[in-house]
Amino acid sequence: MGKKAINDYMSPKGSVLDVGCGCGREAFVLHNLGYKVTAIDLSIQQINQAKQNALNNNKHIDFSVCDGLHYAFANESFDYVIMWQQVLGNVPRYSNRIDVLKEARRVLKPGGHLIVSVHNYEACFPVVERENLLISEGSEERDYILKEAHNSSCYWHYFT
Repeated sequence: MGKKAINDYMSPKGSVLDVGCGCGREAFVLHNLGYKVTAIDLSIQQINQAKQNALNNNKHIDFSVCDGLHYAFANESFDYVIMWQQVLGNVPRYSNRIDVLKEARRVLKPGGHLIVSVHNYEACFPVVERENLLISEGSEERDYILKEAHNSSCYWHYFT
């Protein structure tokens, strides 16, 4: 997400829940800046890689597999919850996206910050059309199945 989000919304340093952490890129940056990071992702392969990266670099970050809808954390556990790299746009169905946000709110301490980045429809969909990436439309407005590398596909929701 970047230095601006950290400087503008993540002071003072505290506990962070990184939702959709992948292999841990943002978790490692935040850890190196002095935050206490817990990171979750749906992919066991990516969590395993993140754990290996942490072990190889002597970083103490708690990585675990989680679906994003049901966190194994107590209420009011974190100063910050981040959903960067457009994680929320990969969650199918509006009702699930709302539930993901509610669960994030549940684990935020009073006065905590939820910081989310998303893809903008007006900026992104012309690229989808120009690059011929559209496989099909999803079941809800601005939901798409798009081509990815190596003949794979992925789900995207674009926000307005």
